[in-house]
This record gives sequence, structure tokens and C-alpha cells, in this order.
Amino acid sequence: MTYQIPLGTGSQSFSTKLGEQTYKITIIYRQADGGGWFLDMETDTEAICGIPLVTNVNLLEQFKYKSMGAALWCELSSHSRKVYEPTYSDMGRTLNLYWSDE
Repeated sequence: MTYQIPLGTGSQSFSTKLGEQTYKITIIYRQADGGGWFLDMETDTEAICGIPLVTNVNLLEQFKYKSMGAALWCELSSHSRKVYEPTYSDMGRTLNLYWSDE
């Protein structure tokens, strides 16, 4: 099943249930060389920290051994298929975040 994770504007931290598991998600913006939006994802037993948000790639691909879902990806509402690093103003406006257990 695929879930859209609702996002507000700016940096944020919240808990959400995805599938059978509750996750704490923290998204922060680092304005620096090599910066941008970064995501932390935690359960009671596992954590993944500092995932750079880049569109149209599976952000969980290298973390399959943690069993935190099959896929996590973000895309712009324009549905561009290009890999893109979202800007500060994209968060909560044109950036969408999705999670899937399939």
C-alpha cells in the first residue's frame, strides 16, 4: 500500500503511522554547501538519519535491511521525472513525500 505523508512548510517533526508501524519523521533544511532538505526516520527499534531528499529515487533503497518499508520517495507536484534537489520553498508547497510497503 502507498501512503502520502502530509508535509507542512519549513522544518518539521511529527509521528505518523505507515502500514503497521508508527514512525517519527524529522525533516530539516541545511543551508550550506552540499546542504538542502534531510530526513530522519525512526521507530522504537530502528533509525535512519540524514537521508538527503532528492526527487524520483527510492530513498530507502540502501536501507532495505532495516525493514522500514520498501520505498520512500519524493516528487514535485509538476511530476517532473528528473532527479532534483528540492529548494527551501518547495517544502509543503510543491514537494510530495510517499511511502510504500510493497
